[in-house]
Amino acid sequence: MVLKGVSLRVMSWSLALCLLATSTWASPDLIRKLGEASAAGDVPALTSLADDIMATNAASLELPLELFEDLKSDLAEKLSAEGNQDKAAELLESVLRDQEERVGPNAFELVDTLDKLAAVERLRGNTERANALEFRAFENSRRSLGDGHPTLKPRLEALADHYRQPPHGVVEESGEIPEERAEVEEALGEFETDKEDDTLVTLGGGSEPRARDTTHEVVTVYYGTHRKRTGSNNINSFYGAARSRTMEYGTVTVSVPTRGELGTIRRPGIWRQVVRIDPDVTKHVFLEKIDVATTRARFLRSLRRDIADSELKEMFVFVHGFNVTFRGAVERTAKLAVDLELDGAPVLYSWPSNGSLLGYISDGEELTAPLKKQLKDFLFDLAIRSGAERVHIIAHSMGNRYLMDALEAISAPDPNREPIFDEIIYASPDLDAEDFAARAPGVAHLADRSTLYASGVDKALFVSGLLSNYARAGNIKPPLVAKPLETVDTTKSTGGLRIMDLGDGGHNDFAGTALQDFRSIIWLSLDPQKRCILSEQPQPDGVVWVFGTARCDAKAYERAVVYARRKKYDFDAAIADLNEAIATLRSSGDDQGAADLEKVKAIVATF
Repeated sequence: MVLKGVSLRVMSWSLALCLLATSTWASPDLIRKLGEASAAGDVPALTSLADDIMATNAASLELPLELFEDLKSDLAEKLSAEGNQDKAAELLESVLRDQEERVGPNAFELVDTLDKLAAVERLRGNTERANALEFRAFENSRRSLGDGHPTLKPRLEALADHYRQPPHGVVEESGEIPEERAEVEEALGEFETDKEDDTLVTLGGGSEPRARDTTHEVVTVYYGTHRKRTGSNNINSFYGAARSRTMEYGTVTVSVPTRGELGTIRRPGIWRQVVRIDPDVTKHVFLEKIDVATTRARFLRSLRRDIADSELKEMFVFVHGFNVTFRGAVERTAKLAVDLELDGAPVLYSWPSNGSLLGYISDGEELTAPLKKQLKDFLFDLAIRSGAERVHIIAHSMGNRYLMDALEAISAPDPNREPIFDEIIYASPDLDAEDFAARAPGVAHLADRSTLYASGVDKALFVSGLLSNYARAGNIKPPLVAKPLETVDTTKSTGGLRIMDLGDGGHNDFAGTALQDFRSIIWLSLDPQKRCILSEQPQPDGVVWVFGTARCDAKAYERAVVYARRKKYDFDAAIADLNEAIATLRSSGDDQGAADLEKVKAIVATF
C-alpha cells in the first residue's frame, strides 16, 4: 500500500497518530472527537464510531491494515471497559479475521487479539468460547516460543484454572478428562520452573561481567508507577491505564537480545508496531518476572545494593511518552540499558498513559498535583539516596510535561541548588515551544548539562501541534534555542528506530539514528564541540548542533567513544593501547587497519 508516496510495509505505533491525521478519512478533528469521547466515557459516541469503522475497510480509508486493526482493537478495549461487551466482541472478531487473512491462523501476532477477545467473551458469559480462544492463544504462543519458555507458565496456570471449572471441569462418565484440559494439565506439570539458561548474564546490578558472547541479557528494571494493578496474573498486563493515588515500586526482569540493531525493540504481538517474524529470545524482548516492593524504603535499599555492586555506579531514570503501556515502557527502559551498556541500574517512572490511540487528550491530564509531588519526591530520592555517582534523567515526548513539573518543584525551595543530576535529556518534548523555552532554563541548574533533542520532521509532534494549535518544543523550524540548554537537531538523520522500513518520523531519534551522540553525553559527558559527529549551526539567539553532518569520520568516532567507555575513561591508557595496536597492524602489513585506528586515536585525544 502507498500512502502519500511512502511505501508502508511495516507499521509502528509512533506513526499512528500522524497517519490518522494525514489520511483522507481521519483528520485532527476526528482524532480530537475520538479522544474526547474516550476520555468522557461517551459510550453512545464510541459505539457509533465503532459501527462506522466496521462498515468500511482499511483500503477505502487509505490506511495500512495494521493501523486499522490497532484502531479497532483500541476501540474494543474502551467499549469493554465501559460495559459494552457485545460491540467490543464484534470489533475484536473483525480484527481477528483481518489478522488471520494477513499473517495466517497460527501466527504469534494473533495472541494479543485472542487474549482480548477471550476476556470479553468471558464477561459475556460465553465460557466455552473464552476457553477455546485462550487455548488457541496458548498453542500459538507455544508454537513460536517453545515448550519451556518462562512466559508460558502464567498462561498455563490461568488456563488450568479455567478448565477446572464447568464444562471442562466435569469429568466424563468414562473418567476421562476433556482433551484440551488434559493437554494443559500435562504441559503445566512438565513445565520446568527451575530451568536456567547459562547464556544469561545480569545487567543493571553490575555484579557479573560480560564473560562471553551472549545471545541475550537479563536486565533488572527498577520502577515507580502511578498505574493501578489490573488484577491480572499475566506479567504483560499486571499494570493498566487506570490512575493510582499512590506510587508503587518494584523491579521487572527483562530478557533483551544483545545482537540486534542499536535502539531497535523487536517483540511479538501488537504494541503499535508489527513484527512479521516469530518471536525468539535472541531477537525479541520479553518480560520475565515482576517483583513489587512493599515500601519505598525497601525499594531504595535494593537499588542501593545493586548500584554498590557495580563498578561505575551509574543510573538513568526514564520517563516515557504518550501511547505507551507499562510493558512497553519497561521494554524501552531495558533496551536503553543494554544499548548504553549501563553499569549500575536503569529506573523507569511510568505514568498512567492509556497506551491507546484514543487517549491523547486524557494522557496529557493524567497527573494531579498530589501525584506530581510524589514524582518530585521520587526523583529527588533517586538523586540523593540511591548511591549512584552518575544520575541521568531522560524524558520522552509527553513525559517531558510531567518531568518539567517535577523539576520545578525540586528547584522551588532553592533556586541556587547545586546540581543533583549529571544530564537531563529532553527527547522530542511534547510541550508548547514558548512554554518550554521559558521554563527549561529555570531548572537547568539542577544538572551539569541539559540537552534538547529535536527533529523538524517529527510527525507525532507535528500532529500534536495541530491538535493544540501551538508548535511543540521538539518539532519547530529552526530548532528551539533555550540557553543554557544545548539543542541537537536530528532532522538530517531522521530514520527512527529501524524496526520497520519507514522509520517513525524523528520521534525516537535519540535512541535510534542519533544514539551515538546520545551515548557521548551519557557515557563521556562530552561538550558538543568535542562531539565531531555534530556540526555547529549559528542561530540569532544561540547555536544549534546538527546531527548528520559530521566534522570527522563517523565510524571512527563511534569506535572512539566505545573504546573510551570500555577503558573506563582512562584516555591516556586508551591511547597507549591504540598505539600498540597500530604498531601491531603495521608490522603485519595491514596499513589500512593501522590508518583506521589512527583516526580513532586522534578522536580519543580530543576527549
